Amino acid sequence: MSPIKAQGSTRDEILQDLAKLSKSIEASSSILIIGGGPVGVETAGEIANMYPDKCITLVNNRTRLLPDNFKESLSERAIAGLQALGANVVLDEKILIPHDFEFDSRVKSTTFKGTSGATYESDLQIMATGVRPQSGYIASLESATGIRFRDINGAIKVRDTMQVDCNLFPNIFAPGDVNSLPPQHKFSFKAQAQANIAVTNIEILIRAGWDANKIARPSARLKRYIDPVNGIIVPISKAGGVAQMSNFVIPKLLQNTVVNNTKGKDYFAAKAGALYTPAT
Repeated sequence: MSPIKAQGSTRDEILQDLAKLSKSIEASSSILIIGGGPVGVETAGEIANMYPDKCITLVNNRTRLLPDNFKESLSERAIAGLQALGANVVLDEKILIPHDFEFDSRVKSTTFKGTSGATYESDLQIMATGVRPQSGYIASLESATGIRFRDINGAIKVRDTMQVDCNLFPNIFAPGDVNSLPPQHKFSFKAQAQANIAVTNIEILIRAGWDANKIARPSARLKRYIDPVNGIIVPISKAGGVAQMSNFVIPKLLQNTVVNNTKGKDYFAAKAGALYTPAT
């Protein structure tokens, strides 16, 4: 598991996980970050900005940084931004990770080998690749029905109504990272849009008179998820970062202002926090 994604199940446990990682970053001298998506780029930038004397290496198994549905120039600017902070960026290289290796935030001298034959030494390793869907809870339903609800990667197959792709279960919805939508849909604001569609459609089914023994009436027209505008904001340091809205890459002279006045402030922490009501 990756220390960049806290493993705790309670607020206190998560804070402890993050504090442990923070202390390990401070104590380390060389850090290897595996994965060149938004999380990897942001992590490398923040650490390199705060600790300019540390050796930071970001390795990505593709020939560019950031998702493919964004322009190549965005990747080029991200690379330039990281290099300006002193970080090393290695592309088209896959790190060969032993199956029993644990990414546990501990400072430990480790040498990994890449598919190119190059070796990478570090005393702290951070995995920043995509998450694996936690969909094991649906295995019992697959076993009972003989229907495979998940794809080869464990993601739950869905329709654009956010329902599982099976006529027998119109009441099962799977919005967010657990579903089989392509990587360009794996952003928090898109997960929120998917969740809104699921909630709306559940309400429609209830009003249509659906219950466990009756399929929704034909008159129940469900809402369909439409991909929100293609956009990304990636802070790289306190100096700014890169951003693209729709097919428009924010000009270099404006990008730092745009990033700093939006996600760069707090990574949308305040906005996300406003969505939740503290437990009483």
